[in-house]
Amino acid sequence: MELLEKSFYNNSVQVWILALLVMVATFIAMRMFRRIIIRQLKKLAIRTKTNVDDLVVDLLSRVKFYFLLILAIYFGTLILTLPQALEQIVSKLLVVVFLVQVAIWGNALISYWLNQ
Repeated sequence: MELLEKSFYNNSVQVWILALLVMVATFIAMRMFRRIIIRQLKKLAIRTKTNVDDLVVDLLSRVKFYFLLILAIYFGTLILTLPQALEQIVSKLLVVVFLVQVAIWGNALISYWLNQ
């Protein structure tokens, strides 16, 4: 158990393991939740006449792997005591990836609007 007590970058191995578990669990949960929601909405979209539900399914389908991954990493790092510079890097990376994801959604919305 001495290994779990060792400290790396101001965090014990135990805390690093916990952060990794949070990252993995968050990533898996978000992917599963996305998949379940898409499947249910597709079933609903087949039975409705509106295209709005089709749009929602399309937008959810466009959620990128790297967006979920960076979001999971961000949640995992919240447990850690990191140097301020590293916290800022993680936060800025999350913002950049979020903006890219928003741009992908925006592109889909514009395409939807133009095709109407």
